[in-house]
Amino acid sequence: LKAAGVERIVCARPDPNDIPEDLAADILAGACCGPRVRVGPAFTGRANLFADADGIVLYEPQRLNGFNLVDETITLGLMPPYQTVKQGQMIGTLKVIPFAIPEIHMRIAEAIAGQETPLLRVAPFQPRKTIMIQSRLPGIKESVLDSTLRVTTDRLNGLGSTLISDARCDHDNRSLTDAMRRAVANTPELILVSGASAVVDRRDVIPNAIETIGGEILHFGMPVDPGNLMLIGKIGKIPIVGMPGCARSPKLNGFDWVLERLCAGLDIHPRDIMSMGAGGLLKDVPHRPLPRASAKRADAPAATSISPGHKRSEIVAILLAAGQSSRMGISNKLLSTLEGKPLVRHAAEAALASSAGRL
Repeated sequence: LKAAGVERIVCARPDPNDIPEDLAADILAGACCGPRVRVGPAFTGRANLFADADGIVLYEPQRLNGFNLVDETITLGLMPPYQTVKQGQMIGTLKVIPFAIPEIHMRIAEAIAGQETPLLRVAPFQPRKTIMIQSRLPGIKESVLDSTLRVTTDRLNGLGSTLISDARCDHDNRSLTDAMRRAVANTPELILVSGASAVVDRRDVIPNAIETIGGEILHFGMPVDPGNLMLIGKIGKIPIVGMPGCARSPKLNGFDWVLERLCAGLDIHPRDIMSMGAGGLLKDVPHRPLPRASAKRADAPAATSISPGHKRSEIVAILLAAGQSSRMGISNKLLSTLEGKPLVRHAAEAALASSAGRL
C-alpha cells in the first residue's frame, strides 16, 4: 500500500464478542427458515431466502417486527404474508448492516426467529379433487356457464388442483340440494358453487341448500372488493365455497385468496376472512394483475354494432397527431422527414404493422 502511494487506511476491528457479518447472516437466516424455505449462502452480510415449493408464504407480521426491533444492525425483509410463490422464488432477504455485530444481539434475534417454530415457512399447494356446481335461471346462456367453468378450471390448475366433475342445475333449493348430495357422494376435497344470482344473506338459496343437507355456514361476506359476497361453509369435512359473481372473471378477487389457502391445506376461520381488509381493495388498482392464462380470452370485448349488418372492433391503437409542434419553431415535428418519410408516417406504419385492431 505504501509503495502504491496510499498514506492512510481505515480498518474495522471487531470486539471480542462480535460476530462477523456473513457468519451472523448465515446463523440468523437459518433460524428463520421453516418448512419449504431454503437460504442462500451469505455474502457481504446478506442472505437471501427462497421458496422450496409452489405455495403460500406464511409468517406472523408481529413476530417479524419483533425480530427487526432487536437492533438496527439486523434487518429482515419479507414479501407480504399469504402471497403465492413459485419454487425458487426469492421471498425474503436478511441483511446484517455493519461488518460485525455483538453476539448478544444476534442471539436475541436468533431466539425470536426460532422460538417453537421457525419464523418463516411456505405452505405447499396440495392437489385438491374439486367438484363445481353452477345454478342457472331462465335467460342465462350456456356460454356464460362454459366460460365460468373454463376460468375456474384454470384457477385450480394453476394451484395444482383438478376439477374432477361439474354439474348444472336450476337456481332453487331443491335442485341445489340434490346437486350437492351427488357431489358429496363422490367424496371430493372441495366443492365450489357458482350461483345464478349473488348470495345476499345467510337465508339465500345457496346457504339454505348447504344447511338442508346437514352442512354449516362458517362465514358470509369478506372485506375484499371485488369479492364481498363470498360464502364459505362445510359439509362434514368437505369445504364448500359459494363463489362471488366476480369469480366468473380471471382477474384477481377475494375468491382467489380463499381458494389459494384451501389448496395449500390451510383451515380458514371467520377471523381469517375478517382480517383480509388490509390490502383488500383490489378494484381499480393500476397494477392489479390478470394472473390466469384465460384472461385475454374471457375479457375479449364483443364487437360493437354501428349499423345494421356492420361491426367494428374495439379501438386498440390511437395515433396522436394533433399537436401544434410549437416547440419546433417554424418546422412541424410530425412532418419532418426521417429516412425520406415524415415522422408521422413512421408511426402510422408501425401501428398498421402491429396486431392492433385484430380480434
